[in-house]
Amino acid sequence: MPTPDLMFDHFYCHEEITSFLQALADNYPHLATLSSIGSSAEGRQIWCLTISNKETGAHEDKPAIYVDGNIHAGEVTASHVCLYTCLRLLQGFDTDEEIKYLLDHRTWYILPRVNPDGAELYLTSPYMLRSVTRKNPAWETRVPGALYPEDLDGDGVVRFMRIKDPCGLWKVSLQDKRLLVPRQPADFIGEFYSLHLEGCIHDFSGGPITAAPDHWHIDANRNFPNGWQPNQGQNGLFPLSEEETLAMVRFVLDHPNIGALQAYHTQSGAILRPSSLKPDRDLPSQDIEVFNDLGAIGEKITGYPCVSIMDGFLGGNPGRGIFADWAYDQVGLLSYTTELWDAKQKGGVKDRKEFSKSEFNEEHELAKLKLSDSEASGMGFKDWVPFDHPQLGLVEIGGWHPKFFAQNPWFTLLEDECARNFRFSLQHCAALPEIKAENLSMTRVENGVYRLCLDIANVGWLGTSVTERGKQLKTAKPIRVEISGEELTFLTGTPREEVDHLDGYRTNRESWYTFGRSAPPRRQRIRLQWLVQGQGSCSITVNASRAGTKRITVNLDDCNSGLCQDHLEII
Repeated sequence: MPTPDLMFDHFYCHEEITSFLQALADNYPHLATLSSIGSSAEGRQIWCLTISNKETGAHEDKPAIYVDGNIHAGEVTASHVCLYTCLRLLQGFDTDEEIKYLLDHRTWYILPRVNPDGAELYLTSPYMLRSVTRKNPAWETRVPGALYPEDLDGDGVVRFMRIKDPCGLWKVSLQDKRLLVPRQPADFIGEFYSLHLEGCIHDFSGGPITAAPDHWHIDANRNFPNGWQPNQGQNGLFPLSEEETLAMVRFVLDHPNIGALQAYHTQSGAILRPSSLKPDRDLPSQDIEVFNDLGAIGEKITGYPCVSIMDGFLGGNPGRGIFADWAYDQVGLLSYTTELWDAKQKGGVKDRKEFSKSEFNEEHELAKLKLSDSEASGMGFKDWVPFDHPQLGLVEIGGWHPKFFAQNPWFTLLEDECARNFRFSLQHCAALPEIKAENLSMTRVENGVYRLCLDIANVGWLGTSVTERGKQLKTAKPIRVEISGEELTFLTGTPREEVDHLDGYRTNRESWYTFGRSAPPRRQRIRLQWLVQGQGSCSITVNASRAGTKRITVNLDDCNSGLCQDHLEII
């Protein structure tokens, strides 16, 4: 089977994703393995592509990054970024030194679509939905006077209807007649409009038009244990009530080598960092520094600002039951949520974002129209077209393409979105700690008695706990060193030693030369010694969990036969 090309002229359905991932696994068997972490509510597999060089060790023995996308049904750009990441890692192994190092020394667990049911409905129907396809019971009880979305003009999506209304909130922009802008205090004379979703009204007999209940109401990214609260069923019946969310949590907990997590969403153009429940002042300062340092690298690569979810994105309001926040707050992972795609930013708007504000800005909307005209042949916005509505009479249907411009990039802009975020994920993965057994000396003290001396180092950017939160929770286990042999007696030391976490090489925030002071000492290396009695081979295992596992085998009899070396270099 030939290596597949990733197409950028459409978003992939589940069957296409399955075929694409299987082809990658078939073409790169030494690097990639395809597996399922579980089934969705409708029985679709939730695929994970594990990528690592199998010749340099098992995937579970290497520090790992978890990458996923598309927990929200309509955020299909997230799946495409994940597929692009898979392809670029595998294709780049033989040609790119950075990628080769990462696959030799790291593991990637990439789950392109963790909500396959919701995305399938989104891509194969006119409708929008937030997340999973569990139906809202309130939908079946039809509300008189409520508008139920429907694709009336048959163009494949549900857009907006504008209706002339003397009480309308909107008027036509003087700068571009396609655009509606808010009505101002002195707007007494002229044509004004009300805006409604495209659709029909149940049991309509005139009077106010209200919004129907959501057809599918559960938000899977509010279904995780961290701060979960019931919210009229929108967060699920209980934490992890959804098959998809339970499978995701089980996968993370079953892989203690995962130290970093990247979740992809759309469409705010931001790199979001913890916490969604706590302000920065209540988080470990060391973790805030790390998130901001790595986030600053992400800002340069992607152009997206890195902000706290609660303080910067939600305007000080808590967000509950969020996956990436659970991963940091309850597991201690270095977690980011990247909100892909921002039409305003892509259209040239340079203003620093106020994410918690949703004020209408005419200049921003005009920038989006310009982008649609130049990059999407005008397909991002449908001009208003008269339509004879069966209940309302003459209306006009049009507005932004809700799926492939408002929520996701138009196809000509998709590859650039994938490429920029892939480059940041390389930096995210590269930041992980990496344990190394640097030297092992084996010295014969007397007949049958030997001194073993092992030097262990962390050659990664982050400390072996990854986060201070991981230390507090004790989910980041101390480094464990075990020695075993059939005939081995310990005269000093023990068969199982625990070593406290080692620092990484991440630089101090204060320059080392300031005022002639040296930087505080960093604990990146440690030496362990044993005095043992025995013969034959013995095995040494160094397990640093999030920094990887190293296994060494030595033969004590080598010393007796003149082959003992002061320093045996360990790879």
